[in-house]
Amino acid sequence: MLIRNRELLNKLVNVTEARYSVGRAAQQDVFKAQTQVSILETRLVKLKQERISSEAEINSILNRRPGTPVGRPEDVKPKELTVTLEELYSAAAQNSPMLRRDQKMIERSELAVNSARREYYPDVTLTGGYFNQGSMSPMYQFQASFKVPIYYWRKQRAGVNEQVSALSQARRTYEATDQSLHYRIQDD
Repeated sequence: MLIRNRELLNKLVNVTEARYSVGRAAQQDVFKAQTQVSILETRLVKLKQERISSEAEINSILNRRPGTPVGRPEDVKPKELTVTLEELYSAAAQNSPMLRRDQKMIERSELAVNSARREYYPDVTLTGGYFNQGSMSPMYQFQASFKVPIYYWRKQRAGVNEQVSALSQARRTYEATDQSLHYRIQDD
């Protein structure tokens, strides 16, 4: 393809030079055509070098002697897609690591909301102890303590609201990831 384009550009240069020689084209047109030919030649040289490097890499990977001809690969013929779009969506929903990650973030946020709601309840602490003091009679100790949230509408409500917002954000992220996945599947 590039070789055919080079031939066409060389013909264009010849035509432009002929038109310039009779005064029907500007000199800049000749320079532009020659510049395009030079750019194409540079690209051809670069592609040839890349091909040589790629062949050497393939021979190295396949444990062949350097310089062994690689050959031309077979033409790839696309096969007909046998699954429906809905089946692809379903498989992606089950196997997508991004959706799994976002689902775990939702679960974590739900736990954080539940934990924040527990701040409304009083904390009850029960402790007990046994002390052996040698020849003296054993001692037992029991203690109960209560921590009651009096101003729950200030601190606790703000904490719950923050966790609810984080949960909402996690759900929106999951939906966005799901939509992006559907788009990529349909686009592909």
